Amino acid sequence: MADLRLEHIYKVYPNGTKAVSDFTMDIKDKEFIVFVGPSGCGKSTTLRMIAGLEDISAGELYIGNRIVNDVEPKDRDIAMVFQNYALYPHMTVYENMAFGLELRHVPNDIIHEKVLWAAKILGLTEYLDRKPKAMSGGQRQRVSLGRAILRNPKVMLLDEPLSNLDAKLRAQMRSEIAKLHEDLKTTFIYVTHDQVEAMTLGTRVVVMKLGRIQQIDTPKNLYSYPINKFVAGFIGTPQMNFFEGTLKKVGDKINVSLAYSDSSVSVPQNDFIKVQPQYYDGKHQVYIGLRCEDIFVDPEVVKKSKSLVDVRISHFEELGNETLIYGDINMKGDGFAETSTRVIIKGSSTYDFKIGSVVKAAFDMKKCHLFDKNTEETIMPRLPKVNVIDCEIKDGKINFEGQSVALPKFINIKNAKGELYLNNDAIILGEGPCSGEVINFEIINDKKLVYILVGERVIFALADKEYKIGAKINFDLDYTQINVKNGDKEIIKSLPEYDNIDATFINFASLKNKSGKYDKSIENRKSFVKKNYDEQFKKLTDKYNKDLEEAKKTDIAALKANDSKKLAETKSENAAKIKELKTTYKTKKATADAIYKENSKKIKKDVIELYKGIKENEYAAYKKFKSINTDREAARKHHDEFKNFKENFPKERENEYIRRMNDETLRYETEINSLSGQFKRDKSSLTNDYKKMKKDFHRDENLPKCLEKEYKSNLANLKRELNVNLNKAAQLFFFKFNDFIIQSSDVISNKTIQGLGTKVFIKDYLLEVPHSAFIEDKDGFEVTIKDTLDYNSKKYLVCTFFDDGNEKTLYVLSKKDKKVGEKIKLSFDINQIHVTEKSLGLKIY
Repeated sequence: MADLRLEHIYKVYPNGTKAVSDFTMDIKDKEFIVFVGPSGCGKSTTLRMIAGLEDISAGELYIGNRIVNDVEPKDRDIAMVFQNYALYPHMTVYENMAFGLELRHVPNDIIHEKVLWAAKILGLTEYLDRKPKAMSGGQRQRVSLGRAILRNPKVMLLDEPLSNLDAKLRAQMRSEIAKLHEDLKTTFIYVTHDQVEAMTLGTRVVVMKLGRIQQIDTPKNLYSYPINKFVAGFIGTPQMNFFEGTLKKVGDKINVSLAYSDSSVSVPQNDFIKVQPQYYDGKHQVYIGLRCEDIFVDPEVVKKSKSLVDVRISHFEELGNETLIYGDINMKGDGFAETSTRVIIKGSSTYDFKIGSVVKAAFDMKKCHLFDKNTEETIMPRLPKVNVIDCEIKDGKINFEGQSVALPKFINIKNAKGELYLNNDAIILGEGPCSGEVINFEIINDKKLVYILVGERVIFALADKEYKIGAKINFDLDYTQINVKNGDKEIIKSLPEYDNIDATFINFASLKNKSGKYDKSIENRKSFVKKNYDEQFKKLTDKYNKDLEEAKKTDIAALKANDSKKLAETKSENAAKIKELKTTYKTKKATADAIYKENSKKIKKDVIELYKGIKENEYAAYKKFKSINTDREAARKHHDEFKNFKENFPKERENEYIRRMNDETLRYETEINSLSGQFKRDKSSLTNDYKKMKKDFHRDENLPKCLEKEYKSNLANLKRELNVNLNKAAQLFFFKFNDFIIQSSDVISNKTIQGLGTKVFIKDYLLEVPHSAFIEDKDGFEVTIKDTLDYNSKKYLVCTFFDDGNEKTLYVLSKKDKKVGEKIKLSFDINQIHVTEKSLGLKIY
């Protein structure tokens, strides 16, 4: 099977609408991936791009190590199961499942073996000769699955395959699809809007919104660690309760105030240890999320809880094994409207609560989720990225939580106060002027996270090894990643990760007078290609000559005589077998016809006798009623009922007869279809075997000519490939800004052309260049050195250059000292850059 890789995949329609934006994901072999999200979020479009049913606007799709953007759907080695089954109504189940294999000219005996194998896996063996109209929705979906798995694909794509089924069938089919994935051991990608399917089937789930990936994780982690409010609300039924509020630090407690109510709860600060302290000011607006199973009204739980909130009960939904209790923490709220004060509680009963009564609810705040109200991103991430610490800068040192660290000399700030923003990877563990104590250690998605108590603050750092709790640890800071702010004022600014350069994309022909220096490069590229193909030509010719020598040793006359004898024997045997098959078929069909005729007569007789008895009983009951009942009103009512019976009786008898005959006809047609299908398959198998034998004999008898024909065909194909690759080798592409030109790599060129097609040369591009990628080059672009930033362990040259009259700054990692004002020429390693098409924001590389 194969891995699947999507790199910066976009789908942009001609009107500029982005259906899918920057979809990047690695899918491992044998994974079960589920795309989930609301209607219109781009999940089916992404699936269709993988299938080849939609063109990819930008980005690259790999199946295994092969890029398949321009590969036809039939050649991608994938299979797709559609929502509407897409079965041929005039074909039997067997014929529907075998059809794809027949188109690919798979031998008949192998088709038969594969269809029976798939039918056994899917429980369809007894339905092979039925047509789709005689099957239930679940059975038809299994046929669709069977047809797909028979291709033995590298990837199985399923586009909402269960949406047409009822709840019971969906649950059954979920289990069958999970078992099928286990049996086939291939990669499944499944699209659904049903979160139950997503959570029960997926090894990993991709949550999408408005064409963008929101989160990719295991079902358990999506539920427990949503990265934003959308994911938190989308995953889980009923959806998570969201309350607006603020957080205020009081001693070692955090007071959580719930907006639009008089309620608040107090939480130990350790329960919110990953929340940044700036949210503890009582001013930042946040969403407090709690799932309905984490709020309790059970009197025993309430009695033990310290986080109690008043809830006014509005209504109940009793679901058998559980009850949903609806209410509002705002005493004037109605509990029906989806507001930030409505609350849904999952319980085992109504606890004899009355609608309108106010009860105490226990909030399990250890299970709560917190989101910034403006960004809706989590403020207590599972893997914190930034530490925010109060600090003071004094006499060239930065002081925080009892630590005092000398700043690089070029940071000329004497005295200031503010907040230190420190990325988790900006803390360099091992040695350094800072120290702390390890109080916790976690491994999260292969990343090692260390909790370090520094003074009274816990800071988070990424580690390359495990640390024991209680261990003392020293660390230094990566000064290039330090930010210090005081409100909106930036006191110290971190070094940008990349330098930005605006450029255009041009081809070799556009270089004009500058093209000569690349002629040798083109010749070298062509020479490399030709050498590779020369080896392939030699292997092909050597094999042909060897096979030809062996073929010439064959006694053709004796071979023809032997083949003719075998063909004649096989033809005679097949004729006898086909005759026997016809006889058997006719005999069994005649028996089936007789049984059908007999059963039809019996059905008619049974229905007549049944309804004769019903009629006699009804007449007798009416006669008896009339003889003993003197109530005129009752008599009139009973007379009307009897009259109605007489009017409807013939129709009911006819309907019963039709129903029984329909069942019998379906049984008869299924049996006849089975007999006919078996006869056709057996006859076809004999005929195909004979044709294959004849074809093989013809090749053996004319082997030198066949070998020559195959050799010439393979040689022509190889020559075509050579010419295509020689043309590619002669095509050089470049990025240009001002008068500077740098040759693009084949990888970047291919991605750029693949993503943008003919528009590639009229687009503007943003090149993001790492500081370490710059190199001095006499043919480079000129920059002026304005300053040197000495970070002790690293030095950066602050350089400026002009682009379209605008002065721009870039930072060059350098081991050499340079004078301010000195001019140097730079180039950069093209393989280290990132490339983005600017107008639509398409990430190319």
